[in-house]
Amino acid sequence: MEKETAMFTDASSALGKPLTSAGELIGHVHLIVLLAALLLHGGCAAGTGAPMTPATNDYDLVIANGRVMDPESGLDAVRNLGIRDGVIRSISSGALSGDTVLDAEGLVVAPGFIDLDTYARLARFHVADGVTTVVNFREGTADVDDWYAQYEGEMLVHYGVAIGFQELRVEIIGEAEPAPDADPRVYDKDKLEQILTRIDHGLQRGAIGVGVGGAKFRAPSNRELLETFTVAASHDAPVSATLRDVLW
Repeated sequence: MEKETAMFTDASSALGKPLTSAGELIGHVHLIVLLAALLLHGGCAAGTGAPMTPATNDYDLVIANGRVMDPESGLDAVRNLGIRDGVIRSISSGALSGDTVLDAEGLVVAPGFIDLDTYARLARFHVADGVTTVVNFREGTADVDDWYAQYEGEMLVHYGVAIGFQELRVEIIGEAEPAPDADPRVYDKDKLEQILTRIDHGLQRGAIGVGVGGAKFRAPSNRELLETFTVAASHDAPVSATLRDVLW
């Protein structure tokens, strides 16, 4: 039996887990076989509509005849996957036997996709596209604990959020846009310290990074952005920045 040298990844973790660090997001991969097709077939073998076939074999689950796409190794070919105890044990061009066999002919077998710019409430639509992790990374939230609490036990996919610089700026400074004659480059040192303290707290509470996005407040100063990036760097956290019309 020929076996390809390729990544073996956990295929057993239950969906719907909150992500609480950038490292967890980067290392997070889930196997999908066009989940929409599996759901629509109601547990039948994808591609043929045939019932799953029970047997006593080498693997708990075999996903057969699918187009396996693995970005890490560059593999893009029809292969058979053998899964035992929730872990991919074999990626093979030869036939594999399993207690359950899914015929994935005509379907793509790939790591679950990660959408870094989305809203968690739309996650049910992402499942149909093979997305297994959604992140609100652009705008984020001003309250990380409250955001995670909203979705606890409700999500079909893994989910995460950034601590939102703009969200905090609007909340603390108190207006979405400065007055027409105001100089947008002027910042309040005390209020900036409040924003930075909240960003630091949000990262400690499980934000996966800092979101500097949207145009809710015109032209934050370079000082504000530099200080924000410095706090993110102290946590080794990524920053998602939408710079449209906010820099001068």
